Amino acid sequence: MPSSLPQTQPLIPNLRNDVRQLEYAVGAHAVGRVLCAVGPQGLCAVLLGHDPAILTEDLTTRFPRAALTSGGPRAQRALEEILAVMDGHLETVTVPLHLLGTPFERRVWAELMAIPRGETRSYGAVARALGVPGAARAVGRACGSNNLGFVVPCHRVVHSNGQVTGYRWGPTIKKQLLALEQRGFGIKKSA
Repeated sequence: MPSSLPQTQPLIPNLRNDVRQLEYAVGAHAVGRVLCAVGPQGLCAVLLGHDPAILTEDLTTRFPRAALTSGGPRAQRALEEILAVMDGHLETVTVPLHLLGTPFERRVWAELMAIPRGETRSYGAVARALGVPGAARAVGRACGSNNLGFVVPCHRVVHSNGQVTGYRWGPTIKKQLLALEQRGFGIKKSA
């Protein structure tokens, strides 16, 4: 019996369903609340917003099979490190990253992490850098699937006209993150 999916579309499992246990912690920052979640393989979520309950609900939606533990020591350490980087007190993130995504998403995220702090690229420029010039919308979808807000800097991707658009946590937080980085703060890739 023929499949209804085109043969060029491989079925890719939702890797987030494989995460069974997460520690998380929520802290305050000038841009709002920051939720960090750590699993056995490393940091797998940094969510941004204003309401801790909504952030926790978002974490539950992103990792539906995970048992959540609030305030675990690994999550608390990760949160402190992320906040220190966001405030400019620490240059790099040393927490191991557990990037959960398709091969294409992971390529996009790697390209985003290569964008220097304080700079931006358009969705189309990221697609061209990946060698797929017609994939600007796919780059946007990969940005929207990113669980590691700020760490994987989707906020550095803007519309081709330079306007701040399309951020998972809203344009206000995106503008605040860009302003922080333009003042010299933000994440630099670990060696």
